[in-house]
Amino acid sequence: MKKLISILLIFVMLFTFIPAVSAKSYIVLNTNKYFREKPGGALITGVTDGVLVAGTKVDVISTDGDSGYGCKNAWYKVKYNDLEGYICSSDQAIIDIADVDLNGDFEKEMLSKGFGESYLPYLKAIHEKHPNWIFTPISIGVSFDEAVTNESYGEISLVDGTDETLRSKEWPYYQNGTYKQIEPGWYVASRDTVSYYLDPRNFLSEEYIFMFENLKYNSSIQTEDAVRGVTSGTFLNTNEYLNILMKTARTYNVSPVYLASRIRQEKGSTDSISTTGGSFTFSVDNSCLNNLGYASNIDSWNALNSCGNGKTYSGIYNYFNIGAYSSYQSPQIRGLIWANGGFDASVTTYNRPWNSKERAIMGGTEYIASKYINANQNTLYYQKFNVSPDAVYPIYTHQYMTNIRAHSQEAYSIYKSYKNNNLLNNTYEFLIPVYNNMPNDNEVILPDDDKEEEIVTTPDIDVNTGVVGSGFKIDGDVISNIFFNTSIDEINSKLSSVNANLKITSYLDRYGNSASGNIGTGDTLVISNGSTTKSYKVVIYGDNNGDGKTSIVDLLRVQKDILGSSNLSTYDKKASDTNRDGKVDVVDLLRVQKQILGNSTIEQG
Repeated sequence: MKKLISILLIFVMLFTFIPAVSAKSYIVLNTNKYFREKPGGALITGVTDGVLVAGTKVDVISTDGDSGYGCKNAWYKVKYNDLEGYICSSDQAIIDIADVDLNGDFEKEMLSKGFGESYLPYLKAIHEKHPNWIFTPISIGVSFDEAVTNESYGEISLVDGTDETLRSKEWPYYQNGTYKQIEPGWYVASRDTVSYYLDPRNFLSEEYIFMFENLKYNSSIQTEDAVRGVTSGTFLNTNEYLNILMKTARTYNVSPVYLASRIRQEKGSTDSISTTGGSFTFSVDNSCLNNLGYASNIDSWNALNSCGNGKTYSGIYNYFNIGAYSSYQSPQIRGLIWANGGFDASVTTYNRPWNSKERAIMGGTEYIASKYINANQNTLYYQKFNVSPDAVYPIYTHQYMTNIRAHSQEAYSIYKSYKNNNLLNNTYEFLIPVYNNMPNDNEVILPDDDKEEEIVTTPDIDVNTGVVGSGFKIDGDVISNIFFNTSIDEINSKLSSVNANLKITSYLDRYGNSASGNIGTGDTLVISNGSTTKSYKVVIYGDNNGDGKTSIVDLLRVQKDILGSSNLSTYDKKASDTNRDGKVDVVDLLRVQKQILGNSTIEQG
């Protein structure tokens, strides 16, 4: 009993399939909940401290209780083991289980499509409410345990709030009894927390299934009234924002309900300097300079752009928190500098600078659409967990959200909008992941009685995950975010700081010869995690001749390409496109020239 109470997360109830099972409803708690004898009453003594920990499964007896006694929503009567009592229902979702008959038509159809038996009671319960909803299984092609390991790595998944049971106790995120804050109020999520939010079956309910909805624009469903259902009660609830959102949806083929929900998720319900264009100072952050290695060159473009220049800005907007990196003391301000096109407004991709509400929303949507929705990360789930087998970017990389709960919170917001506008009976298709070797419902690996969560100092890590975690960027076979005059030793140092097994096992120049020293565009890096290897082509923006720096040679090669008198290779052409707008033109020529003259530095990140 002690072991059951002390586990961090208990998944959905253990479910052994036979031709027919009884229907019931239950809740898997999202947060710790007091277990009371009556609404607002005394704590039940049969559980430790009267608290049911996050992840505990409770059966629902009734939902008709009143609110009050400190609970904004209704009090639910629930059963835990043999104990009955009341919990506040705020932030909780009821999961319905339908009767399952493996010989039934619906069950046979779902099994033939590729769903496992453990999905059936949830899908059938939803199907009975919404028979026109379409459930499409997506075979991920990797084991669930492997996915949990990679999505638990480093700072890829964060959790907020005061519930310490959701936080990781792995070093270095828990030391001397203290949890490390990654950002103010945010901590690395534990493996069990990641496992819960990664398992699609935990969200097969009417409220949360919209994390699997296709996010392409559907004008018959995603109406102005549906958008108002999301924006009601927020700063977005104006005709100006409504018109911008609908225009943006039509332009980029993205659901306006999703856009409104994403902005609400990122910015909350009230205005901030990112939504008003208010003034802010990009103060110099000395810790940032030291951590990023810029302390010896504080006047370089990258140092000024990443860690502050002391100047004041205004009239800049960023609704999606794009570029809000935590390496700077204020991620929000760092995101505004990104929205400005850098501290000097020299980067013009995605319609930057975002100096109006419309430019910011449309530019941000272009970013999300091109990098996520149109890159086959077209569900909220895939944007948190990039496990899509058809995704353009490598698995476990290019994940928009670090908030472990963001995909479920946004899904619930979309559900409420559809419900308030009587749209739930429309037809939707849900793309639902299916992993190899998925655990049975409620099956978790428990630690030994006398041990805390196991600390793994050198876990197995996917190569792409480790490379991205080291600060580099991956786009297909290209590795970037490498600065001029960078040596192999410097790259190996960054890789090993993330995982001791990560290292470059082969370095070839652009002609296929074994090389050493500084790397350049067109070179090949073969990186290993100790068991598998991946090969990448280097691209350093501004270096199109492969010597690892920018010189008059690079300038002339850009000029010749603009005039049509050269034939740059794929990687040289990519390196020449310094502002990454998909073409090589006079803007790129000027940026290379400024780099050579020392007037600015070409951004690599």
